[in-house]
Amino acid sequence: MKNSNFIISIVLIFLFALTPAAMAIDPPSNVASSTHTVGVSSTNDTITITWTAPADSTLNSYAILLDNSPDTLLYTGNRSASATSATPAALADGDNWYFHITAIDNDGKYSESVHLGPFIIDTMPSVSSVEPSSGASGDSITITGTDFMSGATAKIGDTSVSTVRFVSSTELEATVPAEISTGKYDITVTNSNGKSGKKEDCFSVSSASVEVDAGSDKEITVGGSDPSFSDADVSDTDENATYLYEWTVNSAPSAAELGTDYILGSARSQTSPTTVSFKAKTNNAAGSYTLNLSVKDGTTGKVSGSDTLTITVYMFGDINGDSSLDVADAIMGLKVLADMDVSGIPPKRAATGPVIGMAEVIYILVEISGS
Repeated sequence: MKNSNFIISIVLIFLFALTPAAMAIDPPSNVASSTHTVGVSSTNDTITITWTAPADSTLNSYAILLDNSPDTLLYTGNRSASATSATPAALADGDNWYFHITAIDNDGKYSESVHLGPFIIDTMPSVSSVEPSSGASGDSITITGTDFMSGATAKIGDTSVSTVRFVSSTELEATVPAEISTGKYDITVTNSNGKSGKKEDCFSVSSASVEVDAGSDKEITVGGSDPSFSDADVSDTDENATYLYEWTVNSAPSAAELGTDYILGSARSQTSPTTVSFKAKTNNAAGSYTLNLSVKDGTTGKVSGSDTLTITVYMFGDINGDSSLDVADAIMGLKVLADMDVSGIPPKRAATGPVIGMAEVIYILVEISGS
């Protein structure tokens, strides 16, 4: 019997020697993720974990790990005692990621391990539907599915969609590109990490129901006649919808302010493409403008087609058309007032500008004198 007790004692001492130091410090509390929800799938492959340190002055470090086991025990410190959060390296897709953390004191004694999970990572997108299931160039479509990431791109067949808006992990909005031919196509969504999902033969591209012509480019001078948009034309090829016409400024000179330096009037939700006006009010308006004429279905609001034109605005006082006010403009203006032959006035000023008079010559002299 004595020999048996002796042997048991020896075994217990041996096992104690092989076991890490006895638990003597409280574990960290409030262990949680600020980026993920336990048990809920996420396309974010980088998890951030936060915790509250134990109230113990002997805290030396933490041991942390993300793995696929729900109850891993840790004994070797790999984070400083001052740490209260961790963002380990990006994780592979999977449905069983667990975070583990243990506090370790100055004597090498450790706390109970705290476990958090499972975290589910899924960055492989899937496409379930496209609404509407057919459309023409310029139409808006909604792509639904799962695990879409911000920055996702889309293709209709092999044609990249230049306009894709991330709505949520289950929804994208896109615009049918102009360069795609009619036919039936797959829809492919590719996440920013390169993983793709596809739905086959789910979208048909049809011909546009309207043909839009914004008209010819325009040239005007500040203070001169406003441009005419009477040559804008829209033809409805299927004649089965009511359309609204909207003009917008796609680009303008950097110094020109809408409402102050130039005006685009009666431009939205009109029933005629020619019901619009453009006025250059100040010399800050000088430069090139791109105007876009969009045609929308009056019921659904979908854009059925569009076209652009360019308006070039010349400065008031720039009589010789060199984009500046100087003595040459003053001399040319005085020659006009004296009814002398002036061959240097560009045709665009003669055709679109105001009649050259004393007021403009005085304006030039004041500007170049700095008064």
